[in-house]
Amino acid sequence: MNGARLLKRATIMSLTTQANAYIGICEKMRLIYDVVYQMTETELRDKIIEGLVDSMIMAKKMSDRLIYYQQTYQDKTGHKAQNLVKQINSGKIKRFRGLRKPL
Repeated sequence: MNGARLLKRATIMSLTTQANAYIGICEKMRLIYDVVYQMTETELRDKIIEGLVDSMIMAKKMSDRLIYYQQTYQDKTGHKAQNLVKQINSGKIKRFRGLRKPL
């Protein structure tokens, strides 16, 4: 299996089964997936999920790059997650997501 396919598979698992304690970009995409998961129109649902997976890959790469800048150049800009909202019951949400059948 090539690297792009492995990245996509790992991202799908992150999107569909994980939960963060704070609502950032990735968790917001997971919350959107929770709603889309219940859609009955499969063609539209699949297109939205594909977009969420691609967006999640981009967000993870952006996060990695920002961490690199912060560590390499001692970058002090940004809010360093101070403005993120804490998600209540993230453990319960993660268990719920882990029990769903994958689409």
